[in-house]
Amino acid sequence: MTFTPAEKRALPLLTQPEKIAAYRLGVSQATFKFHKANIIRKTGTANLCSAVATLAAQGQAFECVEARA
Repeated sequence: MTFTPAEKRALPLLTQPEKIAAYRLGVSQATFKFHKANIIRKTGTANLCSAVATLAAQGQAFECVEARA
């Protein structure tokens, strides 16, 4: 799989809510959704969960969102 530089920046944020991920990347939610869709397509999977599982199996790390009480 070959990802663009923007997609590579988005990879660790795939497990975060779109609004938070977009803010952290300094892009609109629509732009983040576009990158996410491209990543899912490039992994050859049908959905985000499968894409994350595929990427995790290849060693990709993901950021976690802390739960608030």
